[in-house]
Amino acid sequence: TGTSTTTYLWDFGDTSTLRDTSTLISPSYTYPDTGVYTVTLISDPYSPACADTFVRQIQLYPIIAPTFVKPANHF
Repeated sequence: TGTSTTTYLWDFGDTSTLRDTSTLISPSYTYPDTGVYTVTLISDPYSPACADTFVRQIQLYPIIAPTFVKPANHF
């Protein structure tokens, strides 16, 4: 009987570095700035006949810091 081993190659689309890839199944990545990034996941990248590719664009927005001002007429 054969065994199946799936490998993964993530590219997080961060053009500011060459270190934006991972071979983990479920990695995390911290982006340096807001903007649009194209994330690519290839399963079995070393077996072209069996490889699957998933591509998704993500938009990162700045963090919103809420400010509250107490109305002057309230106690």
